[in-house]
Amino acid sequence: MTNSLTEAAGALVQRLKEMPAFGLVAKLVRFGVPAGVLAFMGYRLSDIGWDTVMGTLPIEPLFYIFFAVMFLAYPIAEKRVYGLIWNEREKARLDVFLKMRAYNF
Repeated sequence: MTNSLTEAAGALVQRLKEMPAFGLVAKLVRFGVPAGVLAFMGYRLSDIGWDTVMGTLPIEPLFYIFFAVMFLAYPIAEKRVYGLIWNEREKARLDVFLKMRAYNF
């Protein structure tokens, strides 16, 4: 049952890829979703008020250095681990892990 379902899904994806409009729709979704997330976040922050948001940000530069190190540590470690698992045959792209980190943050 699962094998036939997988084959049917694969056939459907192949037919979609052959459609000329599929590439355009895929690009719109690929760039539209992150743009939509940013627009939504901007809208919600506007409800709070940009002066309030900017007034609550830390002014100590060391905070931002520690934050950047903590934020980047996990994606860099994942890139290294997946590189070892894949035996460096396929280079693990850091941007994929950074996007995953940003969406899961």
